[in-house]
Amino acid sequence: DAADALIPAATRGVGLINVGSGVATPFSEIVAMLVAETDSSVDTRGVSLDHELPNELSLDTSVARAKLGWSPQVPLNQGLKDTLARRA
Repeated sequence: DAADALIPAATRGVGLINVGSGVATPFSEIVAMLVAETDSSVDTRGVSLDHELPNELSLDTSVARAKLGWSPQVPLNQGLKDTLARRA
C-alpha cells in the first residue's frame, strides 16, 4: 500500500502526504500482532509506553485520496505479515 501511494506522489510532486489506514490502532495491538507473527516469546504484559507519547496514532490520508486517488487496500495485520515475510 505504501509504495502504491509514495511512488506516484514522488513522481507527481504532490508534496507532503500521509499514508496509512486512517484507522487508529493502539500501539499495544501492533506489538501483539508483531509478536504473534514472529512467534516471539517476548512477554509484553505490563509494558507501557512513554506517557508523553500517544497510545494510538491515526493519519489523515485525505490528501493522498484527493491528489492520487489512493486509498489503503491491505489491512494492517496483512501488511505486517507481508513485510515480515519479505525479511525472511
